[in-house]
This record gives sequence, C-alpha cells and structure tokens, in this order.
Amino acid sequence: GGGATRCRPNERVAVAMQDRRRQAQLFKGRGAVARGGDRTPALEKLRLPATVLHGDSDPLIRPAAGRATAKAIRDSRLRVFEGMGHDLPRALWPEIVEEIAATAARAGERAATPA
Repeated sequence: GGGATRCRPNERVAVAMQDRRRQAQLFKGRGAVARGGDRTPALEKLRLPATVLHGDSDPLIRPAAGRATAKAIRDSRLRVFEGMGHDLPRALWPEIVEEIAATAARAGERAATPA
C-alpha cells in the first residue's frame, strides 16, 4: 500500500488521450495568437465600456497580455482570476456573470447620459 493511485489500462489510455488533445489545443491556440498580430490600434479605437477577464494561470495568453488589452481600451476594467487558466471554470461563473452585468450597467448608464 504505497498510496499511489493505480489506473486500469483503459483509464490510462483515456487520460493520455485527453492530455494529448489538451496539448494539441494549446499548440494550435498559441499559433493563432502568434499569427494574429498586434491588436492594440484596433482596441484603442473602441469607445465602449469593457471588462477584460483573465486567468493568472493562463498557459495560452499570459496575464501581461490581459493587462495590455485593458490598458489599450479607454473605458475598460481588468479582472484577473487567481488560479484560472484559459477557460471559464463553473465555480467562477457567478463572479464572471457579476463582471458582465457590471459592464452592461456601465454601458446602460453611458447610453442614458446625453452627449
């Protein structure tokens, strides 16, 4: 009883396949990001409330990129979630929904204010 958990052969194959799929998705995503070029000029043209949601453990797009995105958008807010990667974990959905609702409220307030 060494405490190590043993998987049956079929479980090991399933876990290995899932890991390979995840690695392939990350590789494909990194390539798309690299080919995308600098989006800063387009982001600087935006004139709307925005919230950038980012995970501090994102292996695909580093947190510095989230900070740069938020900085480029004039009326933006940055929310970094501790421990979150490049996904939206169910446990964080309530906080994510709050952020989206707050952004929508800022947009509504802005629309109601005469120019």
